[in-house]
Amino acid sequence: MALQPSRTSLLRRRVVSALLSVVALSASASAAQDRPQLKLAVPVANVSGIELSRADFFTEALGTQLSKAGAEVTTPQQIAAALGLERQRQLLGCAEGESCMAELTAALGADGIVTTNVALLDGTFHVTLKLMASGGRLLWTEQTSVASSAAVLDVFARHAPTLVQRGAELLGCSLRPARSGLRWALPAGLVALGLGVATGVGSAVCFAQRGQLEDNFRRLNGPVELAVAQRWATDGKAFQGAAWGLAVASLVSVGFGLAATLLGLTAGP
Repeated sequence: MALQPSRTSLLRRRVVSALLSVVALSASASAAQDRPQLKLAVPVANVSGIELSRADFFTEALGTQLSKAGAEVTTPQQIAAALGLERQRQLLGCAEGESCMAELTAALGADGIVTTNVALLDGTFHVTLKLMASGGRLLWTEQTSVASSAAVLDVFARHAPTLVQRGAELLGCSLRPARSGLRWALPAGLVALGLGVATGVGSAVCFAQRGQLEDNFRRLNGPVELAVAQRWATDGKAFQGAAWGLAVASLVSVGFGLAATLLGLTAGP
């Protein structure tokens, strides 16, 4: 007849498994933090067939979507401040050559450049988005035709996450999680840490009570009534089971709490 593992053995295995999960989660979070955040420069959009004032509007809308997706965005104003307005125009008008892209990214400390072209032809808006590396290498592109300027904004919202994710993968960068979706992380992490400490204290108390019962058994010199012995044995098993259960809960709570707190603290505004 095969021996069945005891409850204590199973609980110990769960504790070890939970501990390994915590270590793996911490290592993963640490590795992600070692990579720099993806930084993208977004020059003013090129527009054709529509008012030039719409270029700034489209550029700001695209930059907002890229930032929401987790990238650090360098705006046209920051580009102009770093290069000067005239030099910026020269670089952006050089047909996206390798030397131009290299100078832009080097001056701005950017990982890539996102260019936007919006042309209105026969009542249709033709939108082209490109992501290029510092050497002018094309990493990603998307061409879409829509019926209105409002739909152009939908194009930005729809394709910005893909652009940013692709850029992060190809350039070896990390993404900042959107703060708006992670406001729960810090308070939840702190609550979980508190619960982890509380359950850890409870586990220690249960282990201490079980140890006290064992000491009582060893100190007895005379016979003990059967009922008393049975009650002590039952209490000992109950304390042991509760102690291991609380230990598992404590490890899980602390692991989740550390991960959530780290996520909440590192998420951008």
